[in-house]
Amino acid sequence: MDMSFKGDFEVGMKRDETFSLLADPQKFVPVLPTFHSMQMKEGDARTAVVKVKVGIGKIHGIATTEMSLTESQAPVRAQYVGKGSVMGSAYNMIVGFTLEDAASGGTRVNWEGTTQIHGKILSIAGGGMRGYAEKEIRKVIDSLQGALVSAEHFESVVARARAQAPAPAAPTAPAVSEGLLARFIAWLQRLLGGGPAAPAPQAGVADAAVVTPASPPVMEKPAPRKLAPDPVRPIRDIQTSIEVDRDSKDGDRWVGQHLRRKEDKRLVRGHGLFLDDYHAPGMLYMGLVRSPYAHARIQRIDVSAATELPGVHCVLTGAEIAQQVTPFMQIGAEPGCLVDDYGIATDTVRYCGEPVAMVVAESMRLVEDAIGLVEVEYDVLPVVVQSEDALRDDPILHAKVGSNVIFRDTWNHGDVEAAFRDAAHVVRIKRMHFHRFSSTPIETAGAIAEWSRRGDIDMVSNVGLPGIGAQMLSAYLGVGTEQIRMRSHDIGGNFGTKTVTHTYMGLAAVASRAVGGATVKFVETRSDNLASF
Repeated sequence: MDMSFKGDFEVGMKRDETFSLLADPQKFVPVLPTFHSMQMKEGDARTAVVKVKVGIGKIHGIATTEMSLTESQAPVRAQYVGKGSVMGSAYNMIVGFTLEDAASGGTRVNWEGTTQIHGKILSIAGGGMRGYAEKEIRKVIDSLQGALVSAEHFESVVARARAQAPAPAAPTAPAVSEGLLARFIAWLQRLLGGGPAAPAPQAGVADAAVVTPASPPVMEKPAPRKLAPDPVRPIRDIQTSIEVDRDSKDGDRWVGQHLRRKEDKRLVRGHGLFLDDYHAPGMLYMGLVRSPYAHARIQRIDVSAATELPGVHCVLTGAEIAQQVTPFMQIGAEPGCLVDDYGIATDTVRYCGEPVAMVVAESMRLVEDAIGLVEVEYDVLPVVVQSEDALRDDPILHAKVGSNVIFRDTWNHGDVEAAFRDAAHVVRIKRMHFHRFSSTPIETAGAIAEWSRRGDIDMVSNVGLPGIGAQMLSAYLGVGTEQIRMRSHDIGGNFGTKTVTHTYMGLAAVASRAVGGATVKFVETRSDNLASF
């Protein structure tokens, strides 16, 4: 697999100073986030053997890379070539920096990189390889830019990294380069999450005063306990990594290895970030007026008392929402795909707890008060309780479909009659009954949406299939998938129930747009989840 990347950034340092730092492997390499250690190759002053921390999931180790400074034209260009192997795969890469005088008096650094990767790591990463690479290379560049504040600051970053590096096994020349490769490989260590902890500083080495790069690595030096948890991202510096000794006779066998769950310490210490933990300035809250009937025609909805309640920003009925959106896509063939699903009832409710109106207010207490003020008049209709009753099509729940059977087909494979005839034993079951059940995760479903005035939608949710969720929202809201940013943090259980929460996400987005783009949070109550999910 071949990948190419390029970009540029500006620093305040003069071009000569910037070049002297980027073209010196012993100064350039240690500023990269996954630096472990390095040594100069014997007899070659431009080639270094670099060790970097890598890992996939809970399996971590050290990868060795040979990096060479192949081009050094002061103060214009520096280029590194690297080759190595990791996790049964081989890679080659070229990284170059071209420097120009910037109008601001500093230096513009134009960077480019090409990488070739071969081996089983591609099957592990699947189609997400390029996305991971782009994200991690961006962090490398941010780290470089953060270090190139001044020559003194850059040197302090290098000194700190060297102080934390383990001593070489035998006396050799000073350690050397790693180039953009180290950070590129480091993205592998978060391919399936986790990463090795940063090595502890050596005793007696003072902690240099440095500016933390804008995009820190996943695993950092443990922060002092006095620091408050990040309000957006979970604390990650207390994760536990278990390394498998690959030099032992059983080192290649993952099955049977005792691998401790890396997330436990963070979660049991209260550093998890679940959907309801998320807060934003000026955030509003959404609730749903739900039908107490399993099948009924909506005759009238009066929201006037709810809208007059101080602190209530918006009340929308299902019919009003349907005028702003397109029914959700239905997956399957006719007649089932003919169902018009707006995520909320427009004229008829078809299950107990189906939403008929939406309330947005400044607190959940106000939301609940406003829900109690909405008056809905129903014409109660006959219900379908048993699946066998539904086969009689009396009543038909979705008139547009024309039947309660949304899909019927027969699959045949091979000679069925011969299979029964030749079978040693045949078991015949006259009637098989499956009880009604639903999984009940500890965390209920929900969504937090912000529809900006630019037309972009920021969606935080606990949906189980965010890619499909974005596709569903795109058609429902009439926007492109590139306008939807899907985010998920910790999820308190799924068991299949959170794969179809796009209805809540869509309604939250509509609510945000209705109140001028404010952040709107919706989280199911336990009662709602049990009664009507």
